[in-house]
Amino acid sequence: MVENWPVSVTIACATEGAAIRYTIDGSDPTAESPIYGGPFTIDETTGVKAKAFGDQFFNSTIVTAWQTVTQAISGDGAHTLVWKYVKDDMSSEGEDCCRVADFRWTPAVSETQTTEVPVPYDWLRDYFPETPDEYDSYEAGANATAANGVNKVWECYVAGLCLTNAAETFRAVISWNAGVPVISWEPELAPEEAAKRIYRKYGKKSLTDPNEDWTEINGDEALFNFFKVSVEMAK
Repeated sequence: MVENWPVSVTIACATEGAAIRYTIDGSDPTAESPIYGGPFTIDETTGVKAKAFGDQFFNSTIVTAWQTVTQAISGDGAHTLVWKYVKDDMSSEGEDCCRVADFRWTPAVSETQTTEVPVPYDWLRDYFPETPDEYDSYEAGANATAANGVNKVWECYVAGLCLTNAAETFRAVISWNAGVPVISWEPELAPEEAAKRIYRKYGKKSLTDPNEDWTEINGDEALFNFFKVSVEMAK
């Protein structure tokens, strides 16, 4: 990664009398592109391309000073990528070398793979914009305990919780209508977000009866004394 900007760029051609034209925006040089007159500097990562033109010979191929190279990586375990610069016989003037301007690893996936529910990387970055764009960082962040000390971060995503709010938890809420319990939950999400989730209500008559299981309820809350609510992402 280049840390000391600006960088000096020198272009040379072994053919005497050739006019070197270049671009710094990534486009291919043409006969109307600027003529190279000597070393120049750039102060950010960009694409420098050059091409030699002449009246008595064929135009040269395009030479790229900065080129993006992508290498796919697959499989588990450690991987080693080797970068090598091989000198040609064209010139030895100026800074006849190559520089690595930047390198980064970009996961091929956009959501976590080790959580019970996949969590979008974009959602995690909304809360932690400084999270390195790396697989391990996303997975560790999603499996960490949220600020409330109760839920994992991925559970906060499912429940719609603010994972940095220590006071926020997902909970059932009981209100009363003509003596009949009405069960809802908090937080109650906006309709477009709630539509992405499935909420289920369960009831029990007793918490001490070992033979009684939680029963999913739908409009018959009056039959129960204790309640809980679950949430899951819709398929």
